Amino acid sequence: MDGEAELRHVLSVAVAGALWGTIGLYTKLGVSMGASLLSLAAYRAGIAALISIGLMKGRLRDVVGWPALTTGLLGLAPLYTVYLYAIAYVGMGPASVLLYTAPAWVTLISYFLIGEKPGALG
Repeated sequence: MDGEAELRHVLSVAVAGALWGTIGLYTKLGVSMGASLLSLAAYRAGIAALISIGLMKGRLRDVVGWPALTTGLLGLAPLYTVYLYAIAYVGMGPASVLLYTAPAWVTLISYFLIGEKPGALG
């Protein structure tokens, strides 16, 4: 990997971390200005899509193909929406804890409600 590509990757990670860390501020500010949580989630998803397209030079198919669109519409858009509602109702701390412990909750709910036993990957 050349120096320019490495710098671009490092900057991408730094910007992503900074943006992720300001979600609570962005949500509170947007709501105080009269925006709905649903519109904030839509703006967030749209801006992320545009940034992704901008970063994917020469690989536009990876960003605008059916797999990417399906993941965005059925995975990321609902995640953003639910996460912003969680931030608005319980605050940034509990919302973050719920987000990052989601795999454990899914495992427990699957086991106790539908009887699915956890197993090894593969």
